[in-house]
Amino acid sequence: MDFIEVARMHAAFCGGLKAGVSDLALKIAQKRVADAKLMNSDIITNTVPFCRRNIMDGTNAWARR
Repeated sequence: MDFIEVARMHAAFCGGLKAGVSDLALKIAQKRVADAKLMNSDIITNTVPFCRRNIMDGTNAWARR
């Protein structure tokens, strides 16, 4: 397994936006999932609960496209 860390300036998960601007939060999450797919990533990790939830929602929305 290879570890690839996303540069800080590109690592916007914005799970905290979900409560106030949920559409924007989901779009950001879908972008992160699409970026991970372009890098052939199998796993996306994050320790922030809101970010983890938003990435799960983004993954599900991306898969439905």
